[in-house]
Amino acid sequence: MHADGAYGAPVALTDKGRELLRGIERVDSLTMDPHKWLFQPYDVGCVLIRNRRHLRETFSMAPEYLQDIDLGNEQQINFGECGIELSRRFRALKVWLSLKAFGAESFRQAIDHGIMLAEQAEAFMRQTEDWEVVTPAQLGVLTIRYLPKGMATLDTINELNKQLAEEVVHRGFAMVSTTTLKGKVVMRLCTIHPGTTTEELHQILARISGLAAELGASCTHPI
Repeated sequence: MHADGAYGAPVALTDKGRELLRGIERVDSLTMDPHKWLFQPYDVGCVLIRNRRHLRETFSMAPEYLQDIDLGNEQQINFGECGIELSRRFRALKVWLSLKAFGAESFRQAIDHGIMLAEQAEAFMRQTEDWEVVTPAQLGVLTIRYLPKGMATLDTINELNKQLAEEVVHRGFAMVSTTTLKGKVVMRLCTIHPGTTTEELHQILARISGLAAELGASCTHPI
């Protein structure tokens, strides 16, 4: 069994994350992208394999091609037999250096901080008039949408939320993306920057809310 943990797997470093991902230790393989929630420069990704023999059986080209470098020893690792790349950069170096320089506890605290910010954002938006929390905070992500009273149709509301996300990005004070959940266009917030404070987050959300009211007031499709 394989699990795609590209974004979320690093939360297993934290107490809350281990509970949320309970059972993940049973998978046979797990992918993870340290350039996401381990705060590494792009690009670095990895796959964890319970039985490394499967990699050798899948990717080994000896004796057909690189027979002269066949180590013939299961205990030694030939990285050319671990994936489709033969020539490669030492991507793991930056992860190793970060862990050595900052320690695992720093990563643990930064991940916990991102989870906390998402929960703070959810609480803020639940108290803000004309907003709906579509999916609650989980693993540093939540989705919301602007739902002003008097808006006529779902299509109109969806278009307004698209415009709002575009305008937020255009003005450059935050980065939000959109997706569609059960026909609703929603804005996705990902709050994992370790340097963001709760005060800054509240300021961003208040500015988004103010911009939403501004765009909603100019909407030409009232009931």
